[in-house]
Formats: sequence, structure tokens, C-alpha cells
Amino acid sequence: MRNSVLKNVVFDLSGVVLVRRKNDREQIEKSFFSFLNNGEIPACWRAFDAGSVTQHEVAEEIARLCGWSPNRVNSEIVRLGESLVESDPVVALIRALSDEGYALYVLSNMPREFYDRIRRFDVFRFFDGVVVSCNEHCRKPDEAFFRILFERYGIRPQESLFVDDRAGNVSVARSLGMEAIRFEDPCVGCEAVCRKLNMEPVYGTTGTIDRLVGIE
Repeated sequence: MRNSVLKNVVFDLSGVVLVRRKNDREQIEKSFFSFLNNGEIPACWRAFDAGSVTQHEVAEEIARLCGWSPNRVNSEIVRLGESLVESDPVVALIRALSDEGYALYVLSNMPREFYDRIRRFDVFRFFDGVVVSCNEHCRKPDEAFFRILFERYGIRPQESLFVDDRAGNVSVARSLGMEAIRFEDPCVGCEAVCRKLNMEPVYGTTGTIDRLVGIE
């Protein structure tokens, strides 16, 4: 029987709805950008997420920190943005949730340069609302960022399930009254969402996945 309390499902983008190809992730792990794989995010990237600095400015700061040339850093940032693709299991889950009548939302940290590309992905047609850090000048785990979502779309936290790959974001969501799931593997995470909502597992979301793995 469907969960009678939860009416909304709120998704993070990168690391949940969107993933990076395995080869891209492995290259990231060997570079300065390893912080994207759930490491500590430097202040310059947090500002980039929040739309407070440009790609050129963040490239110059990262170059200073890691000893690369700004041009090399900028090329790496472009490659990072272009490596994001839809997660097939999560898209199948989102389609099923939409068919079940759940209201679906996005609450995500993402630089404008990345968002301008991925906002055209087909999965966005299923979302009833989107809140992205680059448009709001704040980001998770700031409670104010969550409250923008609640107030803009009239969402009650107690009626909402939040899905994110970072433990700190999940902790804040729970402190605000949301149900929350830490998403660490696309298929395992999809199964956890189905269990929480008392849904049958969605075809195409079970098992494990190796071709694609998510980050931040």
C-alpha cells in the first residue's frame, strides 16, 4: 500500500539524477577535482555553485591552489560539466513516481555553466519545480536553501522525501522534518526509495550498476 504521508519526492541532481561515466570518475579521483567525489568542497567551488563567481574566476583560484595553468583548469571544468549524463535507473524511478501521482522536485547545488547544459535533458519534464543554487545565491546544506523550496512550491517538509548523495545534506533535511535517503549507488538507492514509499521495485532499477557512478 502506498505511503499515505509522503506526497513529494525531492531529488538532488549530480550524484542522484545525473551521474558521470566510470572513466570520467576515475580521472577525477586522480586530479585536484577529487573533492567532487564526496570530499571537502573548497570555498571557491562553493561560490561557483552559488553563482557568486564566474567559471573564469574559479579556474584562476583552482590554478593557484593546485599549480595548474588557468587554461588547463578551465578545460577540466568544461569536461566535468560535459560528463554529466542521466542515470537510467533513476530516470525509470522518476517516471514511475510521476505515474503514481507524486509531486517531484529538484533541490541541487550546481554551477550555472553546468545547469545551462543539463536543464535540457528529458528528465526535467517530470519535475514540478526546480531550485538550483546558481539561481538562488545559496546552496545546500544551508537551511535557507531548503526553505526556498518549501515556500516557493508550498511544500510541507513532513510530507516530503529528500534524496541526496551527501550525508550533511541528508542530515539537514531530516532536521527540518523531511524523510531522507542517502543515495550512494543508483540501483540500491532506487530500491530504498521504493521501500520508503511502499512501492514495488521499478523495472530497470534493481541490482547493481557499474557503467555509471555518481558524484557530488
